Amino acid sequence: MQQQKLIPYYDLIIVGGGLVGLFAAAIMSSLKLKILLLEKLQLNYATKDLSIALNASSQKIFAEFGFWHDLKALITPINKVHISHKGSFAKLYLTKNDNCNLGYIINANILKKHLISYLKTQNHIKIIENVPQANIVENNILTVAEKSYKYNLLAIADGYNSNLCQQIGLKAQYKTRQEYLLSNITTNKINTGIAYQRFSKNCVIAMLACNKNNYKTVITADNISYWQNCSEKDFIAKLQQEFGYFAGAIKTASLTKKYIINDYCITNYKDNILVLGNAAFSISPVTAQGLNISIQSIYACYQKMSILKQKKQNFTSIAKFYHDFMLKKYQQTSFFINNIHATLKSQQISHCKSLVLNFINYNVLAKSYLIQKLTNI
Repeated sequence: MQQQKLIPYYDLIIVGGGLVGLFAAAIMSSLKLKILLLEKLQLNYATKDLSIALNASSQKIFAEFGFWHDLKALITPINKVHISHKGSFAKLYLTKNDNCNLGYIINANILKKHLISYLKTQNHIKIIENVPQANIVENNILTVAEKSYKYNLLAIADGYNSNLCQQIGLKAQYKTRQEYLLSNITTNKINTGIAYQRFSKNCVIAMLACNKNNYKTVITADNISYWQNCSEKDFIAKLQQEFGYFAGAIKTASLTKKYIINDYCITNYKDNILVLGNAAFSISPVTAQGLNISIQSIYACYQKMSILKQKKQNFTSIAKFYHDFMLKKYQQTSFFINNIHATLKSQQISHCKSLVLNFINYNVLAKSYLIQKLTNI
């Protein structure tokens, strides 16, 4: 008993210092909790050259906590989304309303740098880098090497195939396995804030405008080697053939290695444990919504914990609340991905409108405004 009293105690321990873990630490710091953040590498290690799409709901959350002010000059706003299907006349245009863009493109490393800078200003957050494998033992104790830490709440954000989830028997339900390829391309057409989503029989192509005529392109296909094992010239020809000339003629393309993504979601939960980001689920990059689901789920968790703290109640119920919220978001997104392709292919435009508008997660007035604007199909 005497030894256990000497174990450092934290209201919240977060294992994993990627974007999701950093965001969770930043937002939970507003509750003035004693927080420990553990990362196996250096926090400021550079990730792959990846641009991410924040939707309008995520942007509002960043703005609420004061993070957005410093990011505004570093993002590319999306004011229109163009969705089409090769071989079909069906096209869908979503246009921003007066007060809100449809989304925002930002480099993952830039976002990560800003979150780290914020966390280092918070005295109640302790950060330990280069930590070895963590292990969960009984009585809410986490061990790292020869040190032990006691927690009230543990957040697992250690990524895909989480070791901690395996330790405590949290199992994932797997649906599909996909391969995707990232590419940087330039075209001869200046972008005006349009993002593109192109479906075809063999692949799905997403193009996110980064600046002027530069795009981050995500190609998801059953046979990614068809795209990867070719010269730049052949790659451009294939991409132009599948995508068309909506964004202009492709001038250059730099290929990156392929990535594998398994569509899965944790189906159970444990009291006092939150599973965040890729440790909890992974979803097709077609809609670029994985990070947004995490942001909104963590925010909902923060709101619930804030209420519990004001009432001086413990956080016993928070794990189930968070898991149910996250699972619902995941299922909604999966439904969208599985249905938008079919609705475009069959030209059921009215159904497609409903899918997209509900997915964007606007309030009632914004939805009404968008419905009036959706005439150019």
